[in-house]
Amino acid sequence: MAAGGAQSLTLAYVSGGSNLDAHARLKQAAQALSARHPGTRYSRCYRNKAIGFDGPDFINFVAAVPVRGDPTLLKGELECIETQCGRPREAPKWAP
Repeated sequence: MAAGGAQSLTLAYVSGGSNLDAHARLKQAAQALSARHPGTRYSRCYRNKAIGFDGPDFINFVAAVPVRGDPTLLKGELECIETQCGRPREAPKWAP
């Protein structure tokens, strides 16, 4: 910990994307991420073709996430948000 008991701040960059009810799911994910990490900033959303399988276009963004404390804990938080937004943990990497 830094002097005075304050935790250090790390800025993490993460991507978000969906091609199934994309706008609603990304809004839900952004709200959950911002609730856990106030001050998170988001890029514009971009439409991208599905690669590696046939499916609707993806909507993607990048988030700059201020993380206090251990940044390795962010991975678990992101997995929890994915699950809340409807992505099963056992889903293949390149899939809807």
